[in-house]
Amino acid sequence: MNTQQAYKSFSPSLIPAEQLANPQLAEQIATSRFVVCGEVHGATQNCDVLYSLITHYGITSLALELYAETCKDFIDSCINGQPNFGLIDADYFTASVLSVEMAKTLAVLVNENKISDMHYTNGNTEQAKAHNILAVKQSGPTICLMGNWHTEAELVVTDGIEHKSAYMIIRDSEPESINIRYKYLSGAIYNVGTGIMRFNGPKSADSLYAITAVPGQSRCYRLTVPRADPTAH
Repeated sequence: MNTQQAYKSFSPSLIPAEQLANPQLAEQIATSRFVVCGEVHGATQNCDVLYSLITHYGITSLALELYAETCKDFIDSCINGQPNFGLIDADYFTASVLSVEMAKTLAVLVNENKISDMHYTNGNTEQAKAHNILAVKQSGPTICLMGNWHTEAELVVTDGIEHKSAYMIIRDSEPESINIRYKYLSGAIYNVGTGIMRFNGPKSADSLYAITAVPGQSRCYRLTVPRADPTAH
């Protein structure tokens, strides 16, 4: 299936509200400027999760880990009902940060009046990403969608080099920021760094989505995704 066919055939699914309900999270969202979500790029279910979080928690502002210069015109064409794939390099989908399914989801969210403000906040460094997100000024919370590397809640040391995520930098300025990281139990994703990445968790058809607090980490949550399916590429 090519990208145009994948775009036409896809629609985001609404996850049942009870599976994403968390009273503590709902209370904290009411007083937070930023709800930072960390996905592994390349799962179609990421679209369902974003669509459902925005719908169930009533968040109307969205910050994307995308550059306006390379993505805005294409996404605007999707919102206007005339997706023009000539406006974006096909390599962008291969890189998996943006998928055709997510582009469709963004269009649906705007056309259903669930999103009123969309911000392009990508940067070349963690500091730049955080700076661009902190520059977003809204009266209510903004949901910030990024790759999970940029949403680590603690310092990560690799080969003696410390990685401080954009989320941690945002949290320094906005301590009430919320962190939601996705955990995939089974299935597979398409991620440019590894091709098809598989998850070998339980494959029970009865597995449900869930949002649970992360022990010992304030305002941090884990969103369980029972199965992942690769995006078109």
